[in-house]
Amino acid sequence: MKRLVEEHIRAIDSDKNVKITDAEYQHWAAGYLFDGLRNVRYGQSFCNKFNVNDNILFYSNDVTTADQYIRKTYIK
Repeated sequence: MKRLVEEHIRAIDSDKNVKITDAEYQHWAAGYLFDGLRNVRYGQSFCNKFNVNDNILFYSNDVTTADQYIRKTYIK
């Protein structure tokens, strides 16, 4: 069990090293409408698009909070 937890922590840390440009983020955000209409959460859509494994972001239900978290964590 301890090994699984350590592997999960390493995966999360490596995902937080993912950095995108503001232009890439804006391009994705402009296309989010389609996912939103399919009831895909904002953070969930971001994680899917940029192949990020971040449960905090993935399960966030608030667009504003998810946006702030993305800008703080993933934008160069």
